[in-house]
Amino acid sequence: MKATFFKYFKIFNYILAFCLILFFSYKAFVWYKLASQVKPKDEKINLGQYIERQKIGIKEVKNSKYFYGKDINNYLWYNGRLWQIVKANNNGILIITEESQTSINWGEKKDFINSNIYQWLNYDVFYRTINDLTGLRSNYRFELLSESDYNNTGAENGFINDGKFFYLMNNKENLKYVTPNGIVKNTNDGNLGLGIRPTINLRKDIMINGGDGSKANPLIIGRRDNLIDKKINYAQVGDYVNYKGYLWRINFKDNNIKLITDGFLHNKENIIITNYGDSNNFKKSNVLALLKNNINEENLLTWNYYIDQYGISNNYSINFKNIEKTKLGIPSIGDLFASGEDQDYFLTNPGDTDDVIMVIQKNNILFTDDINNSLAIKATIKIPNDLIIKSGMGTLNEPYVIN
Repeated sequence: MKATFFKYFKIFNYILAFCLILFFSYKAFVWYKLASQVKPKDEKINLGQYIERQKIGIKEVKNSKYFYGKDINNYLWYNGRLWQIVKANNNGILIITEESQTSINWGEKKDFINSNIYQWLNYDVFYRTINDLTGLRSNYRFELLSESDYNNTGAENGFINDGKFFYLMNNKENLKYVTPNGIVKNTNDGNLGLGIRPTINLRKDIMINGGDGSKANPLIIGRRDNLIDKKINYAQVGDYVNYKGYLWRINFKDNNIKLITDGFLHNKENIIITNYGDSNNFKKSNVLALLKNNINEENLLTWNYYIDQYGISNNYSINFKNIEKTKLGIPSIGDLFASGEDQDYFLTNPGDTDDVIMVIQKNNILFTDDINNSLAIKATIKIPNDLIIKSGMGTLNEPYVIN
């Protein structure tokens, strides 16, 4: 009987040992798999890889992958502004600004190369605000979205439809634009001033430095440095700045920094609404008086603004030359971030007659308005480039705070 007991005990030990071997082999396999995986949020990937991994909101058309529909993770922060990815193909990754960057007219000639818009994008204004060339091709140029690309993203049901007017590329026969309801229309009127949403192609191999692609947490590409205790001169055009009780965006950089309010002049929680004054002369306007009452001019620099009439009298030209000087001002036609907001607002440019002033309507249209009508005020100022950043990251939620 004793021999039988040891016999079964020996068999039990074999079975137990076999089970333990199986258990620890399985655990080792699981540990190996876990160790070999990298969580997506911790993995360093490029923009091309990000798009390849998307399963939702992607539509393949011929050799291109389009983001399609609404509420999709195609947002990215680049060069001080928010963009959205349109498509990816062998030519790179096409992106478009999430909102219009200004509102101007097309001009006399219908071909894009000879338009006011091409000049504004690639020579006069926009390209000069692109400080970080990371990911751009050596022969890059800024353009507008094509009608086919607009349609392939869902057209009126897609993410590019923002409920405002903006120009598309033309076909050399008619000028094309998108209406607030998302429909594409044609016009022969090159004097029509509408929103401008630049596009550019990025390389696929540009690395993602953060974000998840949502609007609240866009992908971060290019340079994004910690600038606390450094001069504001190191910030990018488009960055947000908290200064003198207002939230601003960096509008332009030369030897110093030009700012434009992200929103409107306000008194406590209320937006200030006013008529322009007895004439369309900015120096004598109610607008300037209200600016002086609500923004302290201390430490502000003097800068030039345009006073040229706009309309039939100058053949709707935006090649302005006549200037005045001020410390407190409002945008002129063609200024960056002078496009549709929640309210209509004044520009410095007078219209053809003394009783009208140029305005930006909330649907992105550049238009004339009577000086007796009451509108909002979007302020512009210029500050020294050596002011020190005390806190913030330059984003909408964490703007730079300067002394």
